[in-house]
Formats: sequence, C-alpha cells, structure tokens
Amino acid sequence: KIKDDLRSIDIVIKRAKKIGFPVILATSTDSSDDVLAEIANQHQIEVFRGSLLNKIKRWHDCFKEYEIDSACIIEADDIAFDYELYQSAMIQLEKSNSDLIMYPEDIVTGLFLLNIKNIAIEKLYSLVPDEQINTDVVITKLLQNTDVNISYLDVESYAKDKASGTPNILIDDHPKNIGEWEAQGGIGIHHTSVNGTIAKLKKLGFA
Repeated sequence: KIKDDLRSIDIVIKRAKKIGFPVILATSTDSSDDVLAEIANQHQIEVFRGSLLNKIKRWHDCFKEYEIDSACIIEADDIAFDYELYQSAMIQLEKSNSDLIMYPEDIVTGLFLLNIKNIAIEKLYSLVPDEQINTDVVITKLLQNTDVNISYLDVESYAKDKASGTPNILIDDHPKNIGEWEAQGGIGIHHTSVNGTIAKLKKLGFA
C-alpha cells in the first residue's frame, strides 16, 4: 500500500483511465496473476489473460480479441507514467503514417513506453509466435528486424507544470533519471526504500 490504501497497480489503473480510452489489464493465465484479475474487476475494467512469457503474443491476442486498432502500452510498474504524454502520442500516431510511437532515448525512464497500431503488433508477432519465448526485454531488437514505421515521441520538458511553472516531482530508483529531471527544473526523489520516500514526500508537504 502506498497512499490511502492504494497499491501501485491501483494507482497505475487510475492514471491510465485519465488518458481517456478504455483500459484493459493484460496479464497472464498463470495462477500467480489471479490477484491482478481480481483488481481489474474491482476497478471495473476489462482483463485479458494470455501468455506468461511472450508479452508480444499476449498483446497480439488481446488486440485480436478486442478488435483493437491502436493502443497505449503501459507497464504495470511505471507508477509515475505521464498520461498526458500518452495522449499526445496517440494524436501523433493518428496524424502520422507511423505504426508505432516509441519513447525517445533522452526521456526519463517510466514516463512513457509506446503507443502502437495493430499492424505493428502483427509484424512483431510474426517473428515470435511461440508462447514459450520470453520477449520481455527484446522488443527493441525485434523492431530492428521488421519494417515497422517507427516515430519517436516529441517530448518537451515535463519537469515543470506548463501553466504555473511549478516543479513536478519524479520518484525513481535510478540516480541518472533523478539527475536529468532535476537538471530540467523538477524535484527528484531517489527511491531506495518505501519509508525513505514517504519521509521525503512529507518534507515536501505531502502528508
């Protein structure tokens, strides 16, 4: 539990709803993920259960079952992702000839992953259709072997609120990301423990 009896997955789901599209929690058929299916039901969102190891097959089968043309892909542990970036990326995806909008190299880890069209999912899946292939860390390499038309998210500085100029807060366990965020004028909290992060938030005025 992080805040007001909310787990990290609760916060991710609540933030995902702010993007403005239907939310589907895509998890595996493994019994260890039964709890995630229960959480999805509590939030009244759809849940899709598919391959445990092959994330691309899971996405592919989810796209097929729900007849999805394009979607925002959010990792469950990216608790501080920026839903406004996903909104901007969807507009960019719809207005361009791109099959996929991907995170740029200079973005802070966890803010944005990718928005993708069905055609790109199909091309990726054709390379790794086997359910036993672990695709968790090879998506970037796979893209190099396809003719998927990739564009990169046009990122402005999100370290400060655009309207007020107030510094935004990033909580991250990578010092490099914290340094880059603070260099852009934001407030960074290097996460090393739950209690430590909570204490730092309290110092900033978050009870």
